[in-house]
Amino acid sequence: MIKRKGTLGSSISKVSTSRLGDKEVVVHISTFKVHESPLSEVLLNLEDDGLLVINASSFESLGGRVFYNLHLQVEGTQRTECEVLSEKLLSLCNKRGEAFP
Repeated sequence: MIKRKGTLGSSISKVSTSRLGDKEVVVHISTFKVHESPLSEVLLNLEDDGLLVINASSFESLGGRVFYNLHLQVEGTQRTECEVLSEKLLSLCNKRGEAFP
């Protein structure tokens, strides 16, 4: 059962987060290949925030768009707000995109 959702986007990237329960979150990221943040960079940032990766996948469409799907578990007693997580991930994706003219 999905409890909370947060979706944010820009012309470069879209990020959607959904809470699956008190301890689990699903994240979907869509960005263009030229603007993509490496999955390792995204995962390191999530781990720094106390989120453990249960599963991660990615694929690329013909139009050069890259999709990441992340299933995360929250460590300890902390809670992660979907909107805050979406904002952070969108910022990561867009910061990377600004490096390219």
